[in-house]
Amino acid sequence: MSSQLDVDRLDYLRRDSLFTGAGYGHFDWHRLLTTVEFDKGDTDLVWSAKSAMAIEEYIFARYYMYQNVYLHKTTRGFEQLLQAMWKRADKLRRDGVNIDPNPVLERFWQVETPKPGKLPIEDYLKVEEFTVLEQIQRWTTHSDKSLADCARRFLNRDGFAMVEPPPPPNPLKQDDLGDWEPEFHKLLVNRGYEVPEMYCLADRIKGKYRQPYREEKDPEAQSAVNTIRVVVDDKPMAIGEYLPRLKAVIAPPEDRIFYYVPKEIRDEAKALSKRLRQSANFASAPA
Repeated sequence: MSSQLDVDRLDYLRRDSLFTGAGYGHFDWHRLLTTVEFDKGDTDLVWSAKSAMAIEEYIFARYYMYQNVYLHKTTRGFEQLLQAMWKRADKLRRDGVNIDPNPVLERFWQVETPKPGKLPIEDYLKVEEFTVLEQIQRWTTHSDKSLADCARRFLNRDGFAMVEPPPPPNPLKQDDLGDWEPEFHKLLVNRGYEVPEMYCLADRIKGKYRQPYREEKDPEAQSAVNTIRVVVDDKPMAIGEYLPRLKAVIAPPEDRIFYYVPKEIRDEAKALSKRLRQSANFASAPA
């Protein structure tokens, strides 16, 4: 069953904690597995109230893993760099430029929309980690300077630095950052970056992806799929209601946006962000 607390999540939290060396993904999984029960003989799953602390540990484990591993700035920066390379290579390919694809990706890109259902499943499954890494190695010597540069940065672990952009001029339009991107693109071009969009990478993170646990608000609609519940006085109760202190953790976070830029130009990017922020504050100040 796919739910807010399922075996898949129990597994990947412990597995990722082990392989990343992070100590955040630990919780009393044994208690969670041994205290789960059916609600009044139905197929709906609940936990006994004595498991509340273990459930709280699990929610905090997800919270800390997302904050410190899955959404860590280094992780997100390399993900953005990988996406930028892929988009650049795809554009060059569509423009008729030879991107020197390996045999697997050559078959992959022969399909107009390469995704499951559009190409043979065996070809799709061959696009895995080592296939992509071998392709990036090929791109390090490509004639397109921006693609080759980003490929070398990726393989050499010379990732981009995170910079916070200035706030949007209009709070109602969170995706409109005004002059930030145009001004930063000008800065990049002046510093010799031929394809500025590859060095100004926006990372938009929806608040729901930073939320370790989402709870159904309507008690009538609550089930094991959308809410973790414990049995109190023979009735299921949402864990957020049973442990009110969890509300601060499970409250929906705001959407965030960060930018990833070359480390050698980070200070100039921060200075530009600060200048635009000050200009916006000045313009909004009462006369």
